Amino acid sequence: MSVFAGFVAKDNYRPKPEVTRQMLSQYVAPRLTDTDQYSDHSIDLGVRYSPELHGLFSNERLVIAADCRLDPDQGLYQELSSFNEPLKPEKFLAAAYSKWGDDLARHISGEFAYAIWDKLDRKLTCARDRFGQKPLSYILRPEGLYIASDFLPLASALGHILSINDSWVIEYLNGVAADQNSTPFNGVNRLPPGCVLKWQVRDA
Repeated sequence: MSVFAGFVAKDNYRPKPEVTRQMLSQYVAPRLTDTDQYSDHSIDLGVRYSPELHGLFSNERLVIAADCRLDPDQGLYQELSSFNEPLKPEKFLAAAYSKWGDDLARHISGEFAYAIWDKLDRKLTCARDRFGQKPLSYILRPEGLYIASDFLPLASALGHILSINDSWVIEYLNGVAADQNSTPFNGVNRLPPGCVLKWQVRDA
């Protein structure tokens, strides 16, 4: 298991790495003792993970944060790996992104939520698996987009107490299927299963 959080800026705003660190600190997961973080003038992205796992994946083009257990078939592994051997999930996602771009989530299977920052195109792409096994939430603010692999850490990004989404709570207590975009908190959105979220940065 790993968890991730981050912020991608809008207009003249700049990321604050301490905000990402604060979000990551909100995860109650004692086994996740290691942290990786990437920052530039548009984005800050971080991962908390256990020592036996892996943190951020980064190469000359991509930075990838993910919580995933992928089940690609052997033919797909062979197609994406020149060495014909299993790839770590983040490296597999990098190879899949190079082949399919934003559409990669349609070509892979398993349980996943990921955030991929394309350094060249200045674009963030987030996605969840089609069954919604792994969570991914976000907040859209005037300064930019906050993301996290769960909705609770996003409270620290706002810097104040979140108000309860009464409609969500009422639907939940009545056993009604709640809106797949909403969470128990107002202003915090959940990416629905099988969906992709894109954010394009237009540098000045």
